[in-house]
Amino acid sequence: MLERSTTEFDEIRAKLAAYLPFRVASNVLTTLLPADSGVTHTTIRNRTAQVAAELERKDALSCVSSNSSKATELILGLDTGFVRSTTPAIARHHGVLVGCVEHQETRRYFTARRKLPP
Repeated sequence: MLERSTTEFDEIRAKLAAYLPFRVASNVLTTLLPADSGVTHTTIRNRTAQVAAELERKDALSCVSSNSSKATELILGLDTGFVRSTTPAIARHHGVLVGCVEHQETRRYFTARRKLPP
């Protein structure tokens, strides 16, 4: 599917990239496989983007070949994080959710915060 890598390696890399952050997926692949290339976090991110572009291209071709009208597209992106308090006397730790919703030409960002117990 992608240049010099096997289909099995591409599949493992894609599954890890779907469930883990790219750096963690890179560390897992480096630990488990004797591979010299294709296991850095940037390579995993780039390969995942290439697979996504290929899937979108195939999806667009299948939409063109069928006579149905194209559905309205809504894209939702989510990420989470953890913010620790810098003051040791005040334990205010927060869980943070950041998101982006794209619909046609408009893009809306949102955040949510949850105070974690000390």
